[in-house]
Amino acid sequence: MKLRDRYATDKNVEKTGVWYSITDEDEKEICAFRIARAGGANTSHTTAIDRLTKPHRRAIARDLFSVTRMAKISRQAFVAACLLDWRGEIGFADGTEAGAFSKKSAEQLLEEMPDLADDLILFAMSPTAFRADIRECESEN
Repeated sequence: MKLRDRYATDKNVEKTGVWYSITDEDEKEICAFRIARAGGANTSHTTAIDRLTKPHRRAIARDLFSVTRMAKISRQAFVAACLLDWRGEIGFADGTEAGAFSKKSAEQLLEEMPDLADDLILFAMSPTAFRADIRECESEN
């Protein structure tokens, strides 16, 4: 295998997304999120970051923009461009079910569960999940 082949990603899958499952201790799926890549062929993520940071560029350049505010922008860009769908048991802090996927519900969920947001964003940023050779292996199984 050549180096380039080792790191080649499926550009279509980077845009259409892959399912990321959250499982219980018995490996039974609790819920799953369909996630597009943050970057790569999914240029809408970069566009979302640009759009959301534009009003704050001066503060960012002067190092006056808080980490908390940047984390919120990162979550908003992720929801806008990378989080495409969900399935399974997904609920809010008040005990209500999230129901069908919507961008508004996704923002609320990730605001309530910042560790989940971090986990999903890290997955979206990793090219490994979108590698062509991994996709081929999964389709054979």
